[in-house]
Amino acid sequence: LAYTQFDSRRETVNIAGFTLDAREKWGRHELTFGTDGQVNTVRSVADRTNLLTGVVTPINTRYPDGNNRMFLAGVYGQHLYKSKNLKWIVNDGLRLQYVGLHSNLVNNSFFNFPFTTINQRQQALTGNLGLVHLPSTTIRMAANLASAFRSPNLDDAARIFESSSSARRLIVPNPDLRPEHTYTGDINFQYRTEKIRMELGGFYTLFRNAISLAPLRLNGQDSVLFNGIMARVIANQNTRRAFVRGLNYRIDIVLTKGLRWENTITTTYGRFINPDKTLKPLDHIPPTFGRSGLLYQQKGPIVTGK
Repeated sequence: LAYTQFDSRRETVNIAGFTLDAREKWGRHELTFGTDGQVNTVRSVADRTNLLTGVVTPINTRYPDGNNRMFLAGVYGQHLYKSKNLKWIVNDGLRLQYVGLHSNLVNNSFFNFPFTTINQRQQALTGNLGLVHLPSTTIRMAANLASAFRSPNLDDAARIFESSSSARRLIVPNPDLRPEHTYTGDINFQYRTEKIRMELGGFYTLFRNAISLAPLRLNGQDSVLFNGIMARVIANQNTRRAFVRGLNYRIDIVLTKGLRWENTITTTYGRFINPDKTLKPLDHIPPTFGRSGLLYQQKGPIVTGK
């Protein structure tokens, strides 16, 4: 059967966007403000061709087969202040964001979803506050606090996808998916001379309404027949809180003229926080990694000849 039919799923994506900003300086202050926006549209089609007869029949699309669009718009302002002796720098800002998403399913015969339209209207106010201290020409210290907002996109809220054939899991749309919010704090220390450059930084991010894949019942069933195989139904959901924390360290040492020793190491740790306070590994968190190497650079052109 696998050699007598050909399945094809195709998406056409169109994106249009704009950004307008301005900058104003007075005294030791600087203000950047502006607005931006973006419109995304997706058309998703799918069909199966019988290679023996040439007959083409519809199959389920990866995204809803109707009108899919997403609109984003925001206004923002960022302020910077430098002290008279340039030893202190303060930066602060605010952003007001609006996101609208519409998606509708025309052919609902494949899964009989209890909905045919997804409509979302989300808005959020986010901000940041940072402080930089330069006590000397060789030392730089910085600390920042920031909030962020991510509204579900079409891939989060509306895709239909077999995530793993071996595990038999099927991802389905979730019209009730809500935005996730993050709150981040980070610190950074730098020391630089002609011979040594050292940097140490750390951060901690807390997620509220974290989006993750979790089991879902579709029409009262936890599994459906998909491509001839019973597949467990899962969907993106706001299931838990989560956190990510990390550290990075780098040191570059000039050994001799043209010869430098570079060393870096980065570690990251992320977990979902379950309702019973137990922890589950967060997706897409890299393991601890680093690098150590010697770099030699010869100044001036390299001349070769016979």
